Amino acid sequence: QTLYSQGDLSSFLGFVQSGVLMASAVLPDSAQVLEWTVAEGDTFGEYALVIDGQVGDGKREATLTVTENCVLQTIPYNKFAIFLEGLPPARATKLREQMVGLVTGRLYPEFSRIFPPEIQ
Repeated sequence: QTLYSQGDLSSFLGFVQSGVLMASAVLPDSAQVLEWTVAEGDTFGEYALVIDGQVGDGKREATLTVTENCVLQTIPYNKFAIFLEGLPPARATKLREQMVGLVTGRLYPEFSRIFPPEIQ
C-alpha cells in the first residue's frame, strides 16, 4: 500500500511506532533512484516541512510504501506549527535544527559532517 507518492501535496509528518516502510525517490535531472527503509522509531514526511518551508503546501520528495503491517502516528503540519509556536524560542530553534540535521543526514549523507552528532 502506498502512503503517498513523490510529487503529492504534503500535509503531515509522521512517526513509525512499529513496522517497516520503503521510501524511494527519483533524483531530479537523473534516472537515479534512491531507496531507503523507514522503520520503528523513524520519522517520515518532515522533508517538505523543513526544506520547502511550507505548512501543508510543499510537495512530497519521495514515495512511501508500506512493506509490512505498521502502526503510524501522524500530525498535520499546521498542528505541528502551532506546537512550535508554543515552545520557548530557544527550544523551537533547537528542534528546527534537529529536523534539518535529520533530513540532511538521511538524504545527503555526504553533508552529515556539517551537523554535530547531537543534531543528526
